Amino acid sequence: MMCFYAQQGDVQMAISVLIVLGDRIRKEIDEQTQEHWYTSYIDLLQRFRLWNVANEVIKLSTCRTITCLNQASTTLHINCNNCKRPMNSRGWMCERCHRGASKCAVCHHAVKGLFVWCQGCTHGGHLQHIMDWFQLHAHCPTGCGHLCEYT
Repeated sequence: MMCFYAQQGDVQMAISVLIVLGDRIRKEIDEQTQEHWYTSYIDLLQRFRLWNVANEVIKLSTCRTITCLNQASTTLHINCNNCKRPMNSRGWMCERCHRGASKCAVCHHAVKGLFVWCQGCTHGGHLQHIMDWFQLHAHCPTGCGHLCEYT
């Protein structure tokens, strides 16, 4: 059944069945075919800019070559929170609007070091502040209502 969907170009169905049925069906399909389906579906999600969904698919995969994709090198392009222009590498201030790069959602001060954020709502802050917040709360400290998953 899954091969039929994959041959028709419906890798979403094939991957959905792989994820839902888990070990009950994985052993029937060789690892190389599963890897091909995962990479095709992840590529499709990324073309539609569905990066969070692609990340979830990667996390749910049991193929080692797929799960290591989340551990590969990542490039971050940071934009100013105020004017949305790209930040340069010269410092923590935006050259256009002269505001600080990012503010901590907990203490509301500029983050000039390690910045952690939720990929769902994009809010974040100082590592220790965010860690302390999520020991007591489940929702984003900004009040946006997002149920952030910080681990």
